[in-house]
Amino acid sequence: IFKKRYWILILAVIFLAGAAVAAYGFVPVMKVGGKTIVFAEYLKTYSAIKSYDKISRRSAAPAAEITRQALETLVENRFLDILAERTNTDFKKEAERLVEDSIKTTPNLSLEEAAKKIYGLSETDFKRLVLLPQAEKDLLTQHYSYNPAELQNLLNDLAKNAQIKIYYPGYYWDGEVKIKK
Repeated sequence: IFKKRYWILILAVIFLAGAAVAAYGFVPVMKVGGKTIVFAEYLKTYSAIKSYDKISRRSAAPAAEITRQALETLVENRFLDILAERTNTDFKKEAERLVEDSIKTTPNLSLEEAAKKIYGLSETDFKRLVLLPQAEKDLLTQHYSYNPAELQNLLNDLAKNAQIKIYYPGYYWDGEVKIKK
C-alpha cells in the first residue's frame, strides 16, 4: 500500500508541474537556430497582430492566418538577431540605443498609451517585439546599403539552412511558415 501512495504522489507532482509550465507559457512553440521560443512570446506577438488587424481598415484576417503571421514574425525577428550578431556584435546595443534616442527625441510621446491602444502591448513588450527588430533591420539595411542584394542573400540562406522546428499544431516550416492542409 505504501508503494502505491508513493507513485500516486509522484504522478500528481509531475501532473501539477506540467500544468504550471503550460499555464505560465513556458511550453515551446518553435525552435529557431537553437533558440526556443515559448508560448508566452507567441501569445504576445499573436495578440499584437490581432489588435493591429482589428483597428486597420481592412477586413479581419482569419485566426489561422494571424497565427501564421505571428509565427513568421517570430522567425523573422530571430533571423534579424542572428544576422545582427554575425555582422557586428555591437548591433544589438546600437539598436537599443537608437530606440531609446528616438523615444527621448519625440516630444509628447506616450509610448505606453500608443502601444496599448494599437498593439495591446506594454511599453516594454512593444520595444522588444516591434521597435528593436525594426531598429536591427534598419541597421542591417544601412550596413549593407552598398549591396542590398547581399543582405537579401543572407536572409534567404538563413531561411534555407536554419534549423527551424515548429511545435505549434497545424504549422510547419518550408522556407516560410505554412499551414498544414
